[in-house]
Amino acid sequence: LWLMAEKAIRLVVGFSVGIYVARSLGPAQYGLLNYAISFVALFSILVSLGLDAIVVRELVKTPERRDELLGSVCGLKSIGFVLMAGCIGMAVWLMPVAFSEKVLFLIICGGYAFQAFQVIDLYFQSRVQSKYVAISQIVVLLLASALRLLFSYQAAPLWCFAIVEAGYMAGVVIAYAFFYLQSGLKIADWHFDRATVSFLLQESWPLLLAGAASMIYT
Repeated sequence: LWLMAEKAIRLVVGFSVGIYVARSLGPAQYGLLNYAISFVALFSILVSLGLDAIVVRELVKTPERRDELLGSVCGLKSIGFVLMAGCIGMAVWLMPVAFSEKVLFLIICGGYAFQAFQVIDLYFQSRVQSKYVAISQIVVLLLASALRLLFSYQAAPLWCFAIVEAGYMAGVVIAYAFFYLQSGLKIADWHFDRATVSFLLQESWPLLLAGAASMIYT
């Protein structure tokens, strides 16, 4: 029910707020914002690494390895973000666009720095506690939508909307961390294990390739 509610709210808010923002920004500005979001998303596969389904499976099979699995995946995703940021930085530097437009790409890319801690979502999935994920996304979505409406009403510059996009990713992860800590668990207990990393990469590389192909095709 929580997941269904989150999907319904996302659909209603996205449709209504999206129309208002699109009309306020106009075709050129709204198109540029979505172009920046989509361009950065092309490189997000370097952060996800196709690991999510594998990690949920392993957390279900061996819950006692929780801290080892979460710490290893968080470390891998952090390394992936560094690679992603490097690729986007190089691409943006070579792109023949105005500096203000390059800033949009870099701001949105910054939001993916928090994706390493998305592993908390995977833990909740393995425990069938996705209501915490749904609540986090609903609250942050409503806050982000309110900011989008405010910026649209005030005719704010485009970089403000890019900050909202990056802030949404950060806000969701912060909410996840709050519920994780409220459950009596500690992020400080996570640890990186090379053997676990090697195993996860061996298991996930087909999903990584499939995800990359799907993203590029889209």
